[in-house]
Amino acid sequence: MRPHSLNQSWTLWVNGGRDENRKLAGQRMLCNIGTVEEFWQAVTHLKPIVEIDDDFAEIQFFKHGVKPEENDPGNASGGQWILRIKRAGTQTRNQLDFLLDVATVWEHLLMSVIGGSFSKDKVYSPAEIQGVVFLVFPDEFWISVWNKTALNPTIVNAIREELDATLEKHLGRLGGVIFEYLPHSQALESPKHRHKHRGHHLHY
Repeated sequence: MRPHSLNQSWTLWVNGGRDENRKLAGQRMLCNIGTVEEFWQAVTHLKPIVEIDDDFAEIQFFKHGVKPEENDPGNASGGQWILRIKRAGTQTRNQLDFLLDVATVWEHLLMSVIGGSFSKDKVYSPAEIQGVVFLVFPDEFWISVWNKTALNPTIVNAIREELDATLEKHLGRLGGVIFEYLPHSQALESPKHRHKHRGHHLHY
């Protein structure tokens, strides 16, 4: 059977977590993805969300040729919509059920973006979306969508609306999910830099 090509080639990166010797690992590229079959092969080799027990770990799917960095030329004028999911939700629910719901939100968004349905027939083109990221902190999870154009409210708001439409069936079970938009230029100016940054968010 011939492989099923994706409309766009992607690269899978990971950052943080621990290697097989339990030593902290840095950012590294795992593989390039050009077909549906390669996507599923890559996903099945990742540690399941419910099994991630590190204080900081990051899964990054970005368009081929674009690095998951704010100052990459493809990202310099862009930003990211961040869904912040507090781990506090585990205090009132079974922890495994909570993590399974977090994983469902991530997987649904990931398949929507990689499969090309996320930005189909919208006010912005699929080329606007640069990548999707799942990030683990001790106190919360971040799921983010990176886009190329941060200073166009029409595009930024349209992406937020698409996030709502894509995930509306899944977010309700998670409780207090916070949506925030962060231009990359502000992340770079922050003393904490990158994902440790917690301030200067724009609320659209």
